[in-house]
Amino acid sequence: MLVVFQYSSGKIRTSLGPQKEQWRYSLAWIDTIDKAMPVVARYIRRQNGSHDEKVVKGIDEFVRDRFVHGVSYTSWRENWALSALGGAPPYGLSVPIGVDSILRHRHAMCSQQSIVFMELLHRFGMHYAAVRFSWPNAEPAGRGHFAVTAKVDGHWRYYDSNLEAANAPLIRDILNGKAASDTYPGNPWWVPKMQYAAKHGGIVVDSFDTHPGPRGLLLQKITLIFSELTPVIILLIAFLNWPGVMSRMSSKISKTN
Repeated sequence: MLVVFQYSSGKIRTSLGPQKEQWRYSLAWIDTIDKAMPVVARYIRRQNGSHDEKVVKGIDEFVRDRFVHGVSYTSWRENWALSALGGAPPYGLSVPIGVDSILRHRHAMCSQQSIVFMELLHRFGMHYAAVRFSWPNAEPAGRGHFAVTAKVDGHWRYYDSNLEAANAPLIRDILNGKAASDTYPGNPWWVPKMQYAAKHGGIVVDSFDTHPGPRGLLLQKITLIFSELTPVIILLIAFLNWPGVMSRMSSKISKTN
């Protein structure tokens, strides 16, 4: 069942207005990229167009259906070391940016949805890059946006599963601001922000065929290893200190006697 709804800006922590959203709760069981692959393949098969068009359209539709816009955080149970780090606003260091970590959650913000989108493009042999927007805003969480560009039949086109773009314009028409209005008829409050970014050099295309946050991803992997090894470390420390503990106990017993 596909749920289509609209919710207020307070739920997405931005002052840019309400957002139209779709979500298919029957996909919530997909919590790893490997589980997603056969499902995405079915999405791709039912698309029309060239091979490249079918792949990107299928991935775009799947990511739209899989996530509700929102911020997900790494729980203490998933990675207590990362969760304990917290971090600076607006979101902190505990926002998952590993693909499987993101897929464990129903909610995902623009950058998280784009990371899953980019990994699926990689898995299906497509070239891709990140599209980062920035503009001034009173709230740190509302100072930009994150989307994807993919090379389709030799042309770089723009995709935004998070804000559910109505079409896939050439990336150059996003960079110059011409395509903003036609791309977001369902979310028109974003258009002036994106046009502002285009006019003031606030749109950057980078991370070609690679993860857009390599240092953050490395940090999350290191803290995950530390979190998983914590019980072993505690037992090892206890084992190494056991002779000393026993010696002190023996001394106390001897003094008592």
